[in-house]
Formats: sequence, structure tokens, C-alpha cells
Amino acid sequence: MDGRADGGAARLRCFEPTSGKIRWTKEGFAVANLIAADGKLLLVCDDGILVLAKADSARYVELGRARVLASTTRALPA
Repeated sequence: MDGRADGGAARLRCFEPTSGKIRWTKEGFAVANLIAADGKLLLVCDDGILVLAKADSARYVELGRARVLASTTRALPA
């Protein structure tokens, strides 16, 4: 995630850690906490939305999203 809770919309970015090259960017994403597991990304957004995406270095592939909390959250998924 590239953004701050007090700075408006964030960006979700995939990058190569060794070179820093950005592979793709998803603009307008909410600030979120992210876990990568089993070839997927699980993101808990600060607006209460849970997002499941494919961990794909070529492109952003959203598999689903749901509102799981009614208010602001900054809790890390466990």
C-alpha cells in the first residue's frame, strides 16, 4: 500500500523488491492492511471492506470484496 489514512485515497502497488520496479498499480484503493497467503492477497481496508485478490505480479485481479465492518478499522488481520 502506498498512502496514508489522513491523505486521501491510497494506491495498491506490486513491485520487484530487488530493483524497485513497479509492476502494476491499483489507483483509488482504500488504506488497508495486507496479508499474502496461498497465492492470494487479503486486504482489510480502513473503511470496513475486506478484499480478496490474486497475488499476480502481472496484473491486479480482484476475486471478491465484502463490507465486513460498519465503521473505520485499523486492525491487522490475523
